[in-house]
Amino acid sequence: MVENRQDHLLGRFWLAANPDEKLTGWLDLSGSRPRITLHGQLTPHVTWQQADDGSMIGVPAEDEHDTEGHLIHGYLAEGFDRAVTIFNAITMSRRQNIMTMGTMGKNDEEGVHSLQGTWAARGAHLDKEEQIKSARIRFTNLDDFICQNGTKMTIMTEPNESVNIEYQKPARETAPLSTIGGSVSTQFFRLYNRPDSTGAEVRHVGWLDFDDINQQNLSALLDKIVAPTLILASIMLDIQCKLTHVQALTSKSETYVRIYHPLIEYDAKSKVIEAGNHYMDLRHTGLQVVAKWLECASELAPVPNILYSALEWPQDLSLESRLLQLSTSAEGYDRRRYRDAPVFDPELAKAARKAAKDAAIAATNEEIGEKLHQSLAHFNQVSYPFRLRRLLSSVEAAIPDAFGNQKKWVSKIANARNSFAHLLSGPGNGWEVDLILTESLKWILGTAFLLQAGVESETIKARLKEHQPYQFFQRKARNLAPEIYMQTEDSKD
Repeated sequence: MVENRQDHLLGRFWLAANPDEKLTGWLDLSGSRPRITLHGQLTPHVTWQQADDGSMIGVPAEDEHDTEGHLIHGYLAEGFDRAVTIFNAITMSRRQNIMTMGTMGKNDEEGVHSLQGTWAARGAHLDKEEQIKSARIRFTNLDDFICQNGTKMTIMTEPNESVNIEYQKPARETAPLSTIGGSVSTQFFRLYNRPDSTGAEVRHVGWLDFDDINQQNLSALLDKIVAPTLILASIMLDIQCKLTHVQALTSKSETYVRIYHPLIEYDAKSKVIEAGNHYMDLRHTGLQVVAKWLECASELAPVPNILYSALEWPQDLSLESRLLQLSTSAEGYDRRRYRDAPVFDPELAKAARKAAKDAAIAATNEEIGEKLHQSLAHFNQVSYPFRLRRLLSSVEAAIPDAFGNQKKWVSKIANARNSFAHLLSGPGNGWEVDLILTESLKWILGTAFLLQAGVESETIKARLKEHQPYQFFQRKARNLAPEIYMQTEDSKD
């Protein structure tokens, strides 16, 4: 077996609760979810019950309707990391010899039983709720994100042509995770080949390590640490990074185990970032931005996830849907950050609603009074335009030219959001303006998140001046939406 082949891993498998009864088969880890094909039946297909007339009736076993799935352990026939665990496995299909149908019992070595799990771990036998002590991850363009190559090259042309290449593994940078506990650090593993007739090569691959984080289970690790880190790196690089590797250290494993999960795209390749398209990396901010972002990212969810999608919109998603998602996200960001503080004292607001209701009843009837009372349910919350202005004021120092004329930008965004969300009739903004509004929201929300992560306004401003995609957005905005972006007078009132 070739070690990197993941679609036909031979071994023996068993239910974690019943280790004495094993079946042979093979494991497929090449798809988004792990699949096992077994020689025999790991669980009973039917249970046999005696009818009133004494005959036996086959009834579908509980396994066929199990919503939680099975925990399956296995041991592969060869290769490294031979111990495997498959989580939440459920039956996909069964095939059985018709001549032996009457023996369809547990661990019957007849026919074929195929199961699919939610995720798998290779390198240890784990429990269902396995605590994650430490983890390390890789994603596409991670090396661009860390941006430390460790090499130095000197070219000499006189007296003889020579090239001297020196490599020094970069120092490990570490930042504490004050809220979560533990730390985040960079780690490098050197790759090199022996010199041959054409030359030699030395490289390294970078990882982000999260040590002593003590997450309750894999879901907590993905939600609280992995996904936010991926989103921050994507915003800083201005490309959608894809998760490619997750390794975890648990109380049951002496070494890191490899995780196979639908969110991990093992074959995803890094994109080439052309000169002028490199937004920012850890050289400009330091690793502490990752630590600070992890402290606040969960409180802003799901807004960062929506922005992550906006970095690479699906081709079939309409412009209206994109603008609606981001304009709603702008409101959601404001609510998450400011916790929806009331405009007036809640007791005064309650008294005002009651007074308005009583006055309406006195002037008309009780039905109208109740209707008025319901319509005033949200009057003590700030308006949508106010939220937009507050968002712009928070990012203005870092990205002052992203919205042009603030008053008109707010008006156009509010008009589009209300029209799309409530299907209102009336004149729209036009597709050109909606396109620019959509792109501006991407830049503005991205800047808001970078500021939340502790990136300095001056750093963002300086990097945007060097970032060609943002400069192109500026030119496009002036061309397609001149009524917003060609204004020079102050209109923030």
